[in-house]
Amino acid sequence: MAKNPERRVALTDAAIEVLAQEGARGLTFRAVDARAGVPVGTASNYFSSRDDLFM
Repeated sequence: MAKNPERRVALTDAAIEVLAQEGARGLTFRAVDARAGVPVGTASNYFSSRDDLFM
């Protein structure tokens, strides 16, 4: 896991927004990256799986 707590919180907030608007099927790392405004692949650096992102 990368060590930037602020970015991890931003990704988590973005994941909640994606989940609320798109549902569970729409919750992808790419969607979270786009919502958070970070480069593609960032969410997968912070979370090992979608399940990890849910937690």
